[in-house]
Amino acid sequence: MKIPLHILKAMPACADDESMRYALGSIKLERDSNGAALAITTDGRRILVATWNDPGGAVDLLLPVDVVNRVSPELKKDPRSLKTFADVDEDAQSITVHDRQCETKAAFVSEGKFPQWRDVIPEPEKLGTTIHVNGKLLCEILRAVMAITKPDYPHKVTLRISDDSRMLEVSASSVDSGDKAWSLLMALESDCGNAPPWVPAKEVAESEPV
Repeated sequence: MKIPLHILKAMPACADDESMRYALGSIKLERDSNGAALAITTDGRRILVATWNDPGGAVDLLLPVDVVNRVSPELKKDPRSLKTFADVDEDAQSITVHDRQCETKAAFVSEGKFPQWRDVIPEPEKLGTTIHVNGKLLCEILRAVMAITKPDYPHKVTLRISDDSRMLEVSASSVDSGDKAWSLLMALESDCGNAPPWVPAKEVAESEPV
């Protein structure tokens, strides 16, 4: 199985490499019913699933996160280059990182039982209200909110969707210092079709390029 490096490098975010359960410190590699490649990590509270096009055959193994971290220092910049990918060999239980200028190989042992992650993924009709927002802006808001309420650990951030599904509210407060942060993020224009309610329509019209 060939894994794009930008996907491989992102997967450890939801793994738990300090867990006594070996599988939680690994990336589960498999294929769905249509043959698409899948990578899954979970620490018991979060789960991250990535899928990409890879024409290879069936695969079912656990790739330890510590092995990924071990080869990561060798990775060059520009991970989205077509020449940068990792080749995982299930039979040899090895991972080879192919970069523009070098090739790094590491062996690993695939063992343990990964959680039945598909059982916790709800059906689309059971997900409730859906809202689409700009991911970059959401990340920036989360960082700002957590920075303001920094003294508390772990962070408790509250997310709420407005009744008309036009806005996402992000808020947090610090019990230690009393600091509070609150933010609103409008849904993508294609979803809400309107300007933020706190911006007069006239100002929006005047700001639009001619």
